[in-house]
Amino acid sequence: MEEHGMDGRILGYDPSDPQSILEYAERLEGHTLREMTDAKKIADSKRRKGSFGNAMEEYYFDYAPNSSSEPDFAQAGVELKTTPMKHVRKNDLVAKERLVISMIDYMDVVNETFETSHFMEKARDILLSPISGRRMPILSITRSSWQISGPFPKRTCLR
Repeated sequence: MEEHGMDGRILGYDPSDPQSILEYAERLEGHTLREMTDAKKIADSKRRKGSFGNAMEEYYFDYAPNSSSEPDFAQAGVELKTTPMKHVRKNDLVAKERLVISMIDYMDVVNETFETSHFMEKARDILLSPISGRRMPILSITRSSWQISGPFPKRTCLR
């Protein structure tokens, strides 16, 4: 069955399949969002945190940005995150700012275990897109899955 985005266009990926989402996202590597979409203007990220991620959701993945507590691709359980990078020293890239996964409800967190927490529901499968430079080319797309093993999560790269 064909899935349609918010503007009625047929999506280029299956929103219930993490691998399909990853493959579609990988098409962005090395390009700017403006090159790959009809995005005319992206809100200034200095004034509105999260504006690039919202633009990626709206213009590339064709779904309305929201503040839902579910992962962005709820059917697949995949959360989309973008994060700006900056060049330091000998052209090494480092995170320009902290990456927020989810807000913590301090009244409910005491009743959760880490394994079944709201945080793990959101962070279990993350599609991470680091961006760099004024034109913000997408550097790479990585999908990570976190599995609980003992008291600390272990990271498994699914690429």
